[in-house]
This record gives sequence, C-alpha cells and structure tokens, in this order.
Amino acid sequence: MKYLNLALLVLVVLVSRGEPAQHADKRVAELVNSEQWFALEQEYPALKDSIHSDFMKLVAEAMIGWKFNRKDDALDAVEKLLSKHQTEIGSQAATNFAMMRLRLLGELGRYAEAADGAKKLLSQLSDAGPGGLETLRSVYAQYNSLRDIPPMSISRPNRDAYVPFTVQGFRAPSRESWMMPGRTGFQGYLMTIPVTVHGKQLPFIFDTGASSTFIMEKTARDLGLRILPDTIILNGNQKGLRAYIDSLQVGEVTVRNMIAYVGLPNALDGVVSGIEAVLGMDFINAIGETQILFDEWQLKFPYVQTPMPATGRNLTNDMLMKATKDGHMLQFTLDTGDTTAELYAAYYEKFRKEVEADAVRDRITKGSYGNVSTIETLFLNNGVSFKVGSTPVNIDEIYLLPKSDDRLHHHDGRMGMDLIRRFRKTTINLRDMFVKFEE
Repeated sequence: MKYLNLALLVLVVLVSRGEPAQHADKRVAELVNSEQWFALEQEYPALKDSIHSDFMKLVAEAMIGWKFNRKDDALDAVEKLLSKHQTEIGSQAATNFAMMRLRLLGELGRYAEAADGAKKLLSQLSDAGPGGLETLRSVYAQYNSLRDIPPMSISRPNRDAYVPFTVQGFRAPSRESWMMPGRTGFQGYLMTIPVTVHGKQLPFIFDTGASSTFIMEKTARDLGLRILPDTIILNGNQKGLRAYIDSLQVGEVTVRNMIAYVGLPNALDGVVSGIEAVLGMDFINAIGETQILFDEWQLKFPYVQTPMPATGRNLTNDMLMKATKDGHMLQFTLDTGDTTAELYAAYYEKFRKEVEADAVRDRITKGSYGNVSTIETLFLNNGVSFKVGSTPVNIDEIYLLPKSDDRLHHHDGRMGMDLIRRFRKTTINLRDMFVKFEE
C-alpha cells in the first residue's frame, strides 16, 4: 500500500507554533527529519524531560514506537496527538498522522477500524481538493475488503522449530546485460525454504526485504487461493492483487488468515524464472526471531528468544540495520531477498576518496517486481568493511550506485545474501529489534 510521507513532518510543526523552540524540541525535529531513528531512540530518554511541547514528546514516542516495532505504543501516541493536538501540529501533519494510524491499525489486524477511519478521513478531507484523496480511497477499499477477516495468527510447538533452506546461485541469462566481460564469476544467491499451502509444497524465497508474502498470480490460482476484489500498487507503480490464505505451514509453524500480495505477469519474467513465491516480513515479524544457521542449512525459530546484545538495538521495522565504519554511523537495508549487496550515494559521500581509489566503472542489470533496468555503477574490487555491533564484516567485492534513488538518500546501501552467507549464524530478532552475526 502507498501512504503519505512523514518526512519534514516535525519541521512543519515547529514552524507553525510561532514561538522559539527549545533545544530538545529542535533536536527531536532534526532527528526525525533526517530519519536518524537509532539516534532518536538512544537520545530520547535524556531529552524527554527537557522537551517543551507535550505534542513533541508524542511525536518522538510515535516514531520510536513505529520504527522499533512497538505498534501499540505508536498507536497510543498517534491517537493522543490526533485527539489533543491537531491545532498545534497543523492540518498537513494531522493528515500524515491520521494515515499513520490507519497503517498501524491494519498491521495490528484491526481492519474494520482502519476502514472506518479511512472513511471518516475521506469525509473530513472532501473539501480539500483531489490531492491525496485517490490514495486514501484506495486505502479505504483495501481495508474494507478485509473487514470480516480475522487478524493473522501463528501457532507453533513449545520448542525450537526448524526448516531446511537451499541456496542457489543466480545470474541474469545474458552475460552482457549483467556484468562486464571478464567478470563472469560474479553472481548472486537466493535462499528458499519449503512452504506448504493447501497441501502443496513450494519453494518460497525467505525475504526480509518484502513487506508481505508474495505469490505470482498463476501459482495463486493453481493453489485455489481466494483472490480479493481489489487492485493494489506494488513497487510504486505496478498493479497487483491480493489473496487470502486460510492456512500456510512453514515446517512445524502454521500461519492462519494471511493476506498475500499477488503478482501479475511483468517485465521481470523475462529476466528471472522459477520464482513463484516469497515469504515476507508479515511472517518474519510474527514469528519474532529467526536464526539462519548456515553451517546446518536450516532456519531456526527459537522458542526462547535470544537476549539483546550489549551493543543494543540495531534494526528498525523496515529492516534498516545500523553499522559503523571509521567513526561514521551507516544504515543498510538488511534484505535476504537481495541476491548480492550494494552501496548507495550516501556511502560514496562519506568515503569518496577511498571509493575513487578503488572503483572501476561498470553496468549491471537490476530487477524487481515489474521493473528491470540497466544502470551505471562503480565496482569496488577491494569490497567494503564495517562493523555490526562488535562484529567485523568484510564483503570482498561490491557494486556502488552513485546516483541512488532520492528515497534512499539517508541509506548507505543494501546488504543481501553476500552478507548473510559469510556467517555461520545470523540472528534476526524483531522483538527487541537487533541482528547479530556469528562466525
């Protein structure tokens, strides 16, 4: 689903007050507007008692709850903002927070409340012109179609559960469109696990980069899934559908009442074959903790959660991973559905001299649902090194995209299977929001 952007939200709020903002208020605004979620979560306890505005405290608490997977806390803060501080935060900020409330309700499985909230917001904004109303109408239709469906639930044994995985090498079929001549050994990898739907077992990509479970339309219809009567937008501009899965099994774990995205035939079909389904963050978040045991070729869903390491939280709800290098804090998307890894313009700006001393100009073909493109890149022969928590990470060779998408301007890159396969064990804990790598 597409939602209104919260960027610059707090800055708008501060300016609209018409009075000098206190240091703590300004600091919260700075951290939110620059999307420094780890710094906000770390600094907020010390800033809290110095914040001048009650609504600014709620902004901080809403964003911390939202980004660090405490949805009930985030919803409580957002509802207080909307009920008590609409005049202070202004109409645009109030609309953004109202949209955030709808998304939180939806992710909590409270679909009827989300639909009713969207309908109410539509009536309130009907005199404000057409801008944004199309998105809101789509949100209402999507939640309204789920009104009578129970929230997704998971049942599992009272012990550790395991499922085997397979890792396969992958490259695009045309060498010339994938890499420069001479780099024929460079390829990516995909990790799949067996998932059973309606009695049929299929390989699903285990994908922390997918917000929801995804199935191609032909496969969904072959499985007899109930296709919902609405159209959604995936990856920004590609049409898709949704399906209701009453029951799905991942080893000994059973998921009920899952809503999966359904992909239509698209441009990626000519580049990638054999990918029918993806197990996304709806499952991964609900299971709480996943351990990728590379030496055993298994995923483990531990019954007792791993304690948070002394280095603290280093993941956000959208799988943004905190790392460090030479005194700089880096933010990488942790994406197990990415075949390799890549760096972005933000990393280039921090380490320009190092990059330019090592880089070779190159071109690669990238593909995602509905989108295939060949882009100019820099290839770093010496790779990249950084730390996650106290663990050193070294990736031997990597591409850098010097002209990254504007929406990624605060991100330093994306870490996929080139990172995961280097460690004996990777723990992804979405209760306490951390990732831990062990050699």
